[in-house]
Amino acid sequence: MNRKKIDVLGAGINGITSAISLELAGYDTQIHSQNLPFDLDSRDSRISKIATDFAAASVIPHTVEIDNLATRMGVSQQIFRILSQHTPTGVGWRRHYEVFEKSKKNPPYANLVDNFSRFPESGEGISGAPRRNNVDEIWGWTFRALFADMPVYLQWLNALYINLGGKIVTHEITPETISDLKGSAIVNCTGYGSSVLFPELYSTENSDFNIVKGYLVHLPTGNIIVPKNNEELLVSYNYTPDPKDFEQGQDVYFYPRKSDIVLGGTRQKGNFESDGKWNGDRTKGPTIEITGVEIPEGVITINREIILNLTGIDIEQFDKSACCGYRFTTSKVRLEIGENLRRDRKIIHNVGHGGSGVTLSWGCATQVVELVCEALNDQSKNSEEICNSLQEVIRQK
Repeated sequence: MNRKKIDVLGAGINGITSAISLELAGYDTQIHSQNLPFDLDSRDSRISKIATDFAAASVIPHTVEIDNLATRMGVSQQIFRILSQHTPTGVGWRRHYEVFEKSKKNPPYANLVDNFSRFPESGEGISGAPRRNNVDEIWGWTFRALFADMPVYLQWLNALYINLGGKIVTHEITPETISDLKGSAIVNCTGYGSSVLFPELYSTENSDFNIVKGYLVHLPTGNIIVPKNNEELLVSYNYTPDPKDFEQGQDVYFYPRKSDIVLGGTRQKGNFESDGKWNGDRTKGPTIEITGVEIPEGVITINREIILNLTGIDIEQFDKSACCGYRFTTSKVRLEIGENLRRDRKIIHNVGHGGSGVTLSWGCATQVVELVCEALNDQSKNSEEICNSLQEVIRQK
């Protein structure tokens, strides 16, 4: 049977999950990407414009606007649950805490995660919750969260994609090279690259589109015994201190992975000038230089205090590495069939996930399948069919 060919632009998390879902739906796909995630031999490991390099990565829709969030999140959760049952995928569960030093309302995702439980309104907190010294009152919530260990997970996804018959081609992608592609449809998952490839849609001069800059610090896992709760789940957290103690006015976080522990973070909005210089939010307050990267001091000092309380270990003694990354965000995720514009094929856009790219990846990927079917007038394949096909493939491996 001749399978219709689909060209997928971008090899990040949304590109690879979209391509896998299309393969499972019966299409013949090829991924085109200028760079590959975690291919640090070809670029400076301290900075990346590939958002997937930068993912920690929790399956929590922290900051995202998307139509039908509950549906998209539900599909992603369903597939991540399946993957969590297979160790080689790198997907597993954590006991996650969201902690604040000022009272906070429940988040929009409260009904979308497992075992959500709010801290007492009195501010006394709960046993085992992350806390800074001399902080009498904390608020927040805890729940069971799915996490993807990105270096392990991406390797597994790539192997699965190749096993399904997919192909990955690395080359420079320009508006001209897109015109030379031979597929029946094009799926755009380039994120940051969309502003160059589709400037008529994603110009960063439009206030609707932003680049978000963030910093991460990595600690070797072997130096710290990551705490577990009574469910025997590893602990992770996002912790928002009093703004006077962290000039960024944001949270810090602690996410354990197999090979390292990820500390963060910042969310500085802006864009790039034509000469490549950053034009946007700057780091406020003191910084610390780690492996050539200037990190907001609070990312280290606040996490250090919390980790010492949780584990009894002072991270000051350990070697650390740091990196800076960028991710593309819009006021709302663009998951749609685009206008043909300069090209004679349908273009399906799957971009603008911001910090929720991993979280929503499978929910968006299965929607991409439905949009491709619609664009090509093919019989629709829904998320349940894709999920069943994925389960069968994993069972056979």
